[in-house]
Amino acid sequence: MLVENLKSLVAQLEREYGESPRFTMFPIRDENPLSGHTKRRIVFAPNNSMLHLQREFLGHLRSPMHVNEQIRSQFLRYATAALPKSSPLNNALIHRENRFFYLVDFRHAYRSVLPSHVADTLIALDEKLASQREELVAFLIQYFFHKEHGLVTGGPASQDLFNLSVGSLLDGDIGDLCEEFGITYTRYIDDLTFSSPNPIVASTRRKIRILADQAGFIINHWKSDCVDLTKRPVVVTGIGIAEDGRIFVPRAYFRRVRGALNLAMRKGEVSSAKIQGMMSLFLYIAQFYKDNGLELNQTEKKLLNTYHSYQR
Repeated sequence: MLVENLKSLVAQLEREYGESPRFTMFPIRDENPLSGHTKRRIVFAPNNSMLHLQREFLGHLRSPMHVNEQIRSQFLRYATAALPKSSPLNNALIHRENRFFYLVDFRHAYRSVLPSHVADTLIALDEKLASQREELVAFLIQYFFHKEHGLVTGGPASQDLFNLSVGSLLDGDIGDLCEEFGITYTRYIDDLTFSSPNPIVASTRRKIRILADQAGFIINHWKSDCVDLTKRPVVVTGIGIAEDGRIFVPRAYFRRVRGALNLAMRKGEVSSAKIQGMMSLFLYIAQFYKDNGLELNQTEKKLLNTYHSYQR
């Protein structure tokens, strides 16, 4: 049984590494790559024992030998992150042909998923776990949750647990609603994107918010946005989409990347790791253009050439 196997693994890891699986919690200054705004965040770093435990559990979650693959696929049918070949670009491309957008973001998303939610999701994936529900909840609390911050963000298995739990709690109901109104829906972790050829009216948006509230999630209302592409472009998971379907790096972010590259090349004031991270979004788009026989504009080509010079 799963819980017994995991407990045996913990004992083995304690002997092998000389310490119990645990996380170290510490604060960081997190910079939004698009806006440049920074905020204080709490992150968790697993020790070697916890890293091994989480990876073993992640393998269990992704194995058709251990979980009902049909139900797993059903839970993940609207998820576009933490999956093979998933990326912010692929998420945005799903919506590229539509005109009207409604963007929603959750507050404290990982904190909103409870150990009982995760346990019930795991039981749905493997009915044999039903008889171990209390033990399963206790095990999850000990190794996958923090009493104040909820589902631990630094665990390799956390994104899968979050995706599956939100898929079972919320995505199905929202998906059914969207299908009724001809709306395309995707969820990139806690960023929900709705798009349609037709306006997404206030009553439909209200129904979406009610479903989220009933599932225990808090919407960041100040980050929510409604966009008509004939009036302005939209930014979906960091990717700009214009009225003609063109995708691009948002101008403010483009300027920040160009400035960082210039500083790195002239004065060495920006680390290589930061440059790589900032360029990743642009490189996604550049590769998409290349694969589809499209041309970057002159400003974009210049940035790409500057980056290649920096690499040399």
